[in-house]
Amino acid sequence: MWSLSLAATGLFATSRSPTDKRESWTDKANYCLYDHVEVYNIGQECVHFRNGSSHNTIQNSYIHDCGLVTPDYGEGVYVGSDKGKWAELIKEADYNTIRSNVIGPGVTAEHVDIKEGSSFTIVEHNIFNGTGITGANSGDSFIDVKGNDCIIRFNVGYSNDNPKVANAFEVHQRIAGWGLNANFYGNTAYLTNATQYVVLTDSKGNATASNNTRIPTGNLYSGNVVDTDQSTSNPTTSSTTKPSTTSTSTTSTSTTSTTTKPSTTSTSTTTKPSTTTTTTTSGTTTGTTSNNPTTSSTTTTTSSDTNTPTTTSSTTTTNHPSNGITLQSTNLLILSLLFISYILA
Repeated sequence: MWSLSLAATGLFATSRSPTDKRESWTDKANYCLYDHVEVYNIGQECVHFRNGSSHNTIQNSYIHDCGLVTPDYGEGVYVGSDKGKWAELIKEADYNTIRSNVIGPGVTAEHVDIKEGSSFTIVEHNIFNGTGITGANSGDSFIDVKGNDCIIRFNVGYSNDNPKVANAFEVHQRIAGWGLNANFYGNTAYLTNATQYVVLTDSKGNATASNNTRIPTGNLYSGNVVDTDQSTSNPTTSSTTKPSTTSTSTTSTSTTSTTTKPSTTSTSTTTKPSTTTTTTTSGTTTGTTSNNPTTSSTTTTTSSDTNTPTTTSSTTTTNHPSNGITLQSTNLLILSLLFISYILA
């Protein structure tokens, strides 16, 4: 591939007779800079980066009155090549930048047309004057994106009551795998027709969009456009809801587990006179017996109508002298000892 570095800078204008269909073709050229130029009075597209031309920039320039012979092809800046030309032209035209230009009036097709096969085009800080857009050959928007991974940001477009301006920015898939991942942000579109959108995609192209403004307010996005302004608010709502659900579930599980255990222990006990076990459930002390003849235990649970931990510590009542059942057991033991002593004597 040929490679050319060119800097065309300074205040100068280029104009031709409208019979000269094209003005500036950049073919197989890389790292060219067009700065402070005026391109106008052209039969078809005014500026064209094509046939493998990449890393080129046009900036601070004035582009107007394009498509005077063939309005269908009267683009202001044309990037790449239509798929019908891929057999004869290199389709890749990547990393080209269109920056800080005034495009229009008198541009009969799109102000910027980014073709399939091209990638990573940046269009930023431009002013689009929609007077003169004809809608011929679907040239009915400021920018038409058919390439991939393009960034469209901080541009201002004026439809100027032109009914031929269908939408500010559009994305189309002309061939599978293209017309994807365009990113539109920080743009402002003055659209006087209520049906016009700031960003519209067809059924197969896609884009993301944020912080774009429509004046007057109205339609913003249509098609496969992810509004990241709206997406950002969704995690906040989800985050607020989740902790409430988790807290309720944990409290319920804890209460059920604590209440169930003492009931199981009480039910499984059998009678044996050698050991006293004091079990406190729901604030009531009862005397029961255990299978283990050498162990005395105290089982304590929280009352079923409260969750406070203070109940647990206050219900341990083993060997309390005022307990009638415990005193009675002690008396029986003394009488048994006296009886045994009498027999032995």
